[in-house]
Amino acid sequence: MDLHDSERLARVFLSVLSDTAFVFGDPVESAPLPRPDGRAFAAVLSFRGETTGSITIAVPHDLAEVVAANTLGVSPGHPEAVRYSEDAVRELASILAGHLVASLSGSASKVRLAPPKIRVLEDGEWTRLQSDRRTQTFAVNDRPALFQVVLDTGGPAE
Repeated sequence: MDLHDSERLARVFLSVLSDTAFVFGDPVESAPLPRPDGRAFAAVLSFRGETTGSITIAVPHDLAEVVAANTLGVSPGHPEAVRYSEDAVRELASILAGHLVASLSGSASKVRLAPPKIRVLEDGEWTRLQSDRRTQTFAVNDRPALFQVVLDTGGPAE
């Protein structure tokens, strides 16, 4: 898989969301995509192997809660969905990275994935991430979502 092929990356991103979290979306242009209301999370996961880099997924808190609710089989707003919303985004990042790196190397065993880190995006961070040329923008369940793949250009990891 070519990580510079934005259409293929978008298909993988949307496939993982629908198959894993039962949420559905479409790629959209960055300009009309609204900023999320309230808090937003970014999960970042780095990988090392034949190809080295990182992925970032950013979603508003309410979408993270929907993802958690769907994977837990409860309703959004349920205390467990609220409690596990950050974990659900981390898990999505792990699954997505696994799909991507296995496609790159032909075998996920040749690649090491770091544990995903999650953080609340501060004011302006969503906008900076959204405006980065490497970021793809989506409307997922009528909410904004960002996906970015960054490849290290220094060659394979030692």
